[in-house]
Parts: sequence; structure tokens; C-alpha cells
Amino acid sequence: MGLDLCKIDWVAVSAVASFAMVVITWFTLQQMKRQWEEERRPNLTFSIAISQVWYVLKISNIGKQNASDIKINFNKEFVDNLLKENIRKTFRDLHNKSFVIEAGCSKYFLICSCEEVEKMYNKINITGKYCGKYTINDSLNIDEYVKSLIVNDALTTDIGDIRKGLVILNNSHYPIQKSLDIIAKYLLDNKRKTNN
Repeated sequence: MGLDLCKIDWVAVSAVASFAMVVITWFTLQQMKRQWEEERRPNLTFSIAISQVWYVLKISNIGKQNASDIKINFNKEFVDNLLKENIRKTFRDLHNKSFVIEAGCSKYFLICSCEEVEKMYNKINITGKYCGKYTINDSLNIDEYVKSLIVNDALTTDIGDIRKGLVILNNSHYPIQKSLDIIAKYLLDNKRKTNN
């Protein structure tokens, strides 16, 4: 007994196969969409940086979309131990006031001076939410960042670049300046000789 291929309803087989391909394609597209959204979503990271003589909390958005409606809480021991009232107020306000960090950008919040770091509460627990759906649950230890490399802020880096540019320009004009000095000296000597 063989299989009679003429009696098979090929339209039905084709319909079932097409339906199966549609289902498989739909699941594949859903998975691709989730991966694409995960790669593009805002993603906040937290660290401590040293800018000149200050320790700062650095909040970076390493994602490809802006992080909006950011609200952050800090552990009470850390906030209460901040040495300056205006800094304590800033950290308390981050819970009540939302802010935005653009994709690929960072915000810095002053913690204390490098001289004051020994008096600081060591552990920073950070919780919160952003974009209405992503949660924050991170912890930093100030001791891990003490005696780290100094990171220049954008203004300091820009001023340094301008200074380098000016020094390079001055160095390139040095031979001209030297020639002008020689000419001026020669003219002064000639003027003195003619006046005598």
C-alpha cells in the first residue's frame, strides 16, 4: 500500500505550511523587536568621579535614547552625612524633581571636596525609576573611588584645548617675532646713532 499523491489535498497542506510560516515569522519578529528595543533603550549607570578637587556623583545615559522622568532616592545615612546643606538639599530634591539625561550624556552632582571625603558616609544606595518603566537599584562605595584619577570636566578640558592651541600658534609665530625684535633693535640703534 503506497501513498497516493493524487488524493492528497495539496491546497490544505499548502495552507497549513503557510500558516506555520506566518506563526514562526511573527514570533521571530517579536523577538527581534524586543532585542532592538533593549539595545536602543535608555540605560543609566552610576559612578563617582573626581573633578579637580571635588568628588561628584556621575550619572551617565549609555543608551541610545534619552532617559526622561528620572527620579532618584539615596539612602538616608548618605544624604544626612553630606557636609554642606545645599548639597544635601540637591540630593533630597532628586527624589521629588524629575530630570532628563540625553543619550550618550552625563550629569554630575557634587558630593564633597577631596579633603572632606574621609568624613563621608561610605556607602551610597541608589533607587528610583526613569522613563516610567525602568527601575534603578544600584550601590556605590566611596572608598573604591578614593585616590582615583582626576577627571576634567568639559569646561576644564575645553580651556586646556584652547591653551594648547594658543601655545602652538605662539610657537609658530616665534621666528617672526624674533625677526621683528631684531629689526626693531636695528632701527633703535640707527636712530640713536643719527641723534648723536
